[in-house]
Amino acid sequence: MLIACLVVIFGFYFLLQTRWGADHVSNWVSENSGYHLTFDVMDHRFSAPSHLLLENVTFGRDGQPATLVAKTVDIGLSIRQLTAPLHVDTILLQDGTLNISVQTAPFPFEADRLQLRNMALNSPGSEWRLSAQRVNGGVMPWRPEAGRVLGNKAQIQLSAGSLTLNDVPATNVLIEGSIDHNQVMLNTVGAAIYKIPVNT
Repeated sequence: MLIACLVVIFGFYFLLQTRWGADHVSNWVSENSGYHLTFDVMDHRFSAPSHLLLENVTFGRDGQPATLVAKTVDIGLSIRQLTAPLHVDTILLQDGTLNISVQTAPFPFEADRLQLRNMALNSPGSEWRLSAQRVNGGVMPWRPEAGRVLGNKAQIQLSAGSLTLNDVPATNVLIEGSIDHNQVMLNTVGAAIYKIPVNT
């Protein structure tokens, strides 16, 4: 009986690393929740046994634009998953776009640390018109809520190759600070601001 269970577990594990398995998991999530999820394949490397890699990921609320599109999502797991399966150690989003508007679908999971690598951030339809490219950095802890993708209380450290906020463009941006409910406290802000011509 034990051998049969192990065979089933290993079979399921290897199926998840195929396009067929990824399609079935994506369809199951989309049909049994209020979210839509697609990814091409799940990868697992024995050199990093606590990490799962999802490739070409799209995630969002049903009937709404995608909250996340990323070439790679690296999820760092721990023994905590036994008691809190939706709270992971780390999530790395790489080469994609994260939408952070108030209409954004809340993520159903959280992490001790969210890391961004070469991501774009957009806030369509929000009070702060933000568009940032080549974003790297982290948010600790990451506990997203509806309309607040970065959460209500966290430390943030982000850099961006280019950023436009309320139509003001800047390059080589560095931001360090914290989020505390409706307040954003910035300890370090650095950027090169473009001169904007004024028509008279």
